[in-house]
Amino acid sequence: MLMQSLDTHPKIEKFQILLIRKASIVKRISRMRSLSQTTIELSRRAISRANPELNEEELNLLFVAYHYGTDLANRLQKYLNKKDIKNIMKTPDIVIALEPVIKAFEVLDVSYYIGGSVASSTYGIARATLDVDQAGTDNSSIPS
Repeated sequence: MLMQSLDTHPKIEKFQILLIRKASIVKRISRMRSLSQTTIELSRRAISRANPELNEEELNLLFVAYHYGTDLANRLQKYLNKKDIKNIMKTPDIVIALEPVIKAFEVLDVSYYIGGSVASSTYGIARATLDVDQAGTDNSSIPS
């Protein structure tokens, strides 16, 4: 089997692929969707940092132009000029999951910080991994 990760031990990667294959189709689609949303958000953030003078709609149109072509971006702009459509880009799952927790902390005046993989995914370099700790607590099937 061709290895996908340079920083993951081959036996662990083989086990991770086995877990993915055993997962239900719903779980696999959910993971793919979440990863896609995160990748889109990171791309939008990079475009925003490179073009700080643009408003949200202009950033969305530039995203479409970069990823799907200027013809589609121009057609989308014409459509948006006819319709009053806002928020055409969906918020990533991780942000949706964190919002109520952050609001609760702020209401309770609890100091907090976001660290680990969430912070890395948000502020660091994007990395798509399936860590061993996501496999569950039953380690009996981990290859030795």
